[in-house]
Amino acid sequence: MTNLMESSSYFNNGLRHAVFGALFVLGFHLMGQKQYVKRFEYLAAAVVSSSALFFLPGHIGRYGSWLDQLYQFLHYPLADWDILLFGISWHRFFVTHSLAIPALLLILLLRHPIGHPVGMGLSVGMSSHLIWDALTCSMRTPVVFIDNIIEIRGYDAKGWLIIHGLLLLALAWHTSRVAERNEA
Repeated sequence: MTNLMESSSYFNNGLRHAVFGALFVLGFHLMGQKQYVKRFEYLAAAVVSSSALFFLPGHIGRYGSWLDQLYQFLHYPLADWDILLFGISWHRFFVTHSLAIPALLLILLLRHPIGHPVGMGLSVGMSSHLIWDALTCSMRTPVVFIDNIIEIRGYDAKGWLIIHGLLLLALAWHTSRVAERNEA
């Protein structure tokens, strides 16, 4: 793993992501998905994928120790694990900033009792994260395919994030419909 958290605390950015994520969870609730929004699995998945546990201290133990590095995966939201795995130059890696991870996890968890709420929570939380990133990032901020070789910037990058955010909302909605049919 690369050097972690070279910059200042994630708290302020994490708080903004959390508030935006809470608005998405509320919106999903208002769209009639009350039974899922109240489930722990749904809420935990939404938090992990929207803002993570940003309010915790930035590091534990000795800076850079294996415990500190493992802890960072709780401190960073799922979409930003690209920073932890590949370094800051890979931030907004196209796999972690798309519907790929929530869709794959949903497919893997479909037959498990918590699969639907976890899949919906990941989708709604990641959707809020991607759309917030699109709304707040600079036009120079890339979506990275291959670091310094294949990247998209500007409206293309913002469009990528918004389209994938909207697709994730559609995935959450579709998953709720499938879950309701299975329960009937």
